[in-house]
Amino acid sequence: MPHLQILNSLEKQALEHIAATSSDEVSKRAKILLGLNEGKKYVALAQEIGVTENSIAKWKKKMDIKYHLVRNPRVGDRKS
Repeated sequence: MPHLQILNSLEKQALEHIAATSSDEVSKRAKILLGLNEGKKYVALAQEIGVTENSIAKWKKKMDIKYHLVRNPRVGDRKS
């Protein structure tokens, strides 16, 4: 089953820049989001980046919330 890419090309490009140029912690967060967007498994991603699977799960949850809010705006939200 193919995974669903959540990041658009601009977001992906921005995260790639952050991953390459930012402090270690910020870079790791960007790499987590990029890896999740590529459909990588938690275990492999955690080993590759040097973080715990719990860290991966935390950022996955944040990514899922972003996806949900973008695709399902709240009732009453208006588009200009």
